[in-house]
Amino acid sequence: MIPKRIIQTYKYTRLPLLFKICQELIQIKCYEYQYILYTNESCINFIKSNYPQYIGIYNNLSDKNRVFFFSLLELYKNGGIYIDLDCILYKKIDELINSNICIFPLVNKENIGKYFIMTNKNNKFILYLILQISMYYNINSNFITNNILYKL
Repeated sequence: MIPKRIIQTYKYTRLPLLFKICQELIQIKCYEYQYILYTNESCINFIKSNYPQYIGIYNNLSDKNRVFFFSLLELYKNGGIYIDLDCILYKKIDELINSNICIFPLVNKENIGKYFIMTNKNNKFILYLILQISMYYNINSNFITNNILYKL
C-alpha cells in the first residue's frame, strides 16, 4: 500500500505565491495525508543521514535533477507521493493509494514525467531508477558495490 504522505521540495520554506496556492490546494484535498516540504538543506540532511554514498552524485546534479534524485531516494525509503510545487490537485487521489505499485505520468510514448510520483516503499522500479542515475552520474569507478546495493 502507498503511504498517505506527500512530499514537495523548494529552496526555502517561504514559497512564491503560485507555489503557496498549489501547496494549500494539495493540503486541502489531502488533509488526512502527512505533508512534508523539504528545503535544499533538509534534502541534503536526509541524504547524508540515509544515503551518504549518494551525496557526491546529488551535489553534482543540476537543480532539476537533484529534485528528481532526492524524491526517488526519499520515496524509496518511505513511500508516498511526490508532487511538483507547480501542480494543481483538482481532486483526491485516494483511489490510487491502495496498491503496491509505482505511478508516473506518461509524457509521451517514450517518456515518463517527473512531476508526480506515487509509490510504495522499497519499490523495485524506484530502486532501478536510483541505480541507473548512480551509474550514469558516478565519477568513482568503485562506487557501485554489493555492500551499497544491500544497504539500499
